[in-house]
Amino acid sequence: TLKAYRGQIIEYSSRAKKVRVSKLIDISRSILEIDNLYSSSPCPTLFKERLRLQTEYNLLSTDRATHLITKSRFAVYDSAQQARQAQSIRLIPKIYSETGETVTDHRDINDTFKEYYSVYTALNNSLLGGQISNEEILRAIKSLKCNKHLDQTVIVQNSIRNVRPNFAPCSKT
Repeated sequence: TLKAYRGQIIEYSSRAKKVRVSKLIDISRSILEIDNLYSSSPCPTLFKERLRLQTEYNLLSTDRATHLITKSRFAVYDSAQQARQAQSIRLIPKIYSETGETVTDHRDINDTFKEYYSVYTALNNSLLGGQISNEEILRAIKSLKCNKHLDQTVIVQNSIRNVRPNFAPCSKT
C-alpha cells in the first residue's frame, strides 16, 4: 500500500511539474508576443497585460526555486538523519560492570573497554611468544584447504595427510 501511495505521489508531482513547465513556456511566448506588439504600438492595456504575465511568470519561477530549496533541505535532513542513525547504531548505550552495576556514562564505558582489552592483550601477548605445540600445528594443517599457500610454498592438504604426524615435529625448528 505504501508503494501505491508513493506511485500516486510521484505521478501527481510529475503531472504538476509538466503543467507548471508548460505554463512557463506559454507565458514566456505570450510575453514575447506582447513585447513585439507593444514595440510597434505602445498601449496601456498591453503594458498592463505584460506586467500581469510577468508577475505570473515570476510567481511560478519563485515556486520552482522554493521547491528546489525545500528539496535540498530535505536531502540535508535525510543525510543528517542517516548519520545520526549510523552513529546511534555504533553507540553502546550501557554495559554492566564487573560488580553488576549498569554503566551508562560514555567515559566509563570507554574506560571499561580500555581496561578489558589491555588485560586481554596482555594475556594473549604472553601466549603469542610461547612455543607452538604439535596439536596446534596439526590443527592448522587440518584447517588448510586444498591448494592454499603456507608461506611461499604451496602445500596441498592431500599430500600432507599421510605425513602429518611426522611433519609437525619438523615444523618446530
